[in-house]
Amino acid sequence: MDPFSITATALALATNILRTAVSVKDAIDEFQDAPAVARDIEHEIKVVQAALRQVETVLQRDSHAIWRLELDDVFALSVEGCRDTLRDMDKELNGLFGRQDWKAAVAVWWSAGEIRRLLTRLETKKGSLVLLVQALSL
Repeated sequence: MDPFSITATALALATNILRTAVSVKDAIDEFQDAPAVARDIEHEIKVVQAALRQVETVLQRDSHAIWRLELDDVFALSVEGCRDTLRDMDKELNGLFGRQDWKAAVAVWWSAGEIRRLLTRLETKKGSLVLLVQALSL
């Protein structure tokens, strides 16, 4: 898959997850610290979306910028890693809904800390994504 397609896929996933995260926030307000963590997810995804849009804009102008600037490793760590993390988040969130006992499943999932692990991964990927945006902007 080319860098532009990977970036577009990650951006689409981020948009979908943001919508799902807002639904989760509304559904699990009764859990301790859920609103704060859901807001953190929402914030991180919005920042990731902005960074992905910047990468997408650069790649629209110069589709070979990643290789020309020898940033393929950084691209793999940032955009592909971000895409994979968002995909995992999307899978986790969507796996909870559509079940009769989805509230119980959310409680177990929340308690297990899976959402926090994914949020930490997303924060890490966001950092490398910001570095990629800076490198592409030079």
